[in-house]
Amino acid sequence: MFPSIKLSWLVPVAFVPQLFTFFLPATQNYWSDGIVAFGLIASLILLLVVALVNFNQWGFRVIALGLALNLLVIAFNGGFMPINPENASRLYPNVSPDAWEFGQRLADSKDTVIPEAATRLRYLSDRFFVALAPVSTWRIVFSVGDVLIAAGIFLWFWQMRESVFE
Repeated sequence: MFPSIKLSWLVPVAFVPQLFTFFLPATQNYWSDGIVAFGLIASLILLLVVALVNFNQWGFRVIALGLALNLLVIAFNGGFMPINPENASRLYPNVSPDAWEFGQRLADSKDTVIPEAATRLRYLSDRFFVALAPVSTWRIVFSVGDVLIAAGIFLWFWQMRESVFE
């Protein structure tokens, strides 16, 4: 039997603000940065509630920690995930580093460009960079919280796999 997820219906509800503000081109530029920041924080809080209600499962313990760290750094930096100018330049190599306006939202993302020294809780920010290959356009910057969320999801699937074969 699969491990049950309490309040699982809340996960798609929590994703809705992110869908409209980050992923749908028709609506992502429609909202003010204040509304987007509020939606991001609300989304993270709802996901954290789901993780805490399911805290008896190891995967959700790790997910909850990752969500809490991301929520903390986002809340302390104006509602968006801070990214330093160097990583912003890595994500957008065709944009001059002088073009980054500190404290402003990075393109249509959840990030805001803040100098490393001015970032609150900077070790929790989007600071790790990965490119698929040197010539690839696929680039990603992620945080410690993102790693924990991914690890927690992996652990939950692993736990689910074990319960299927019992």
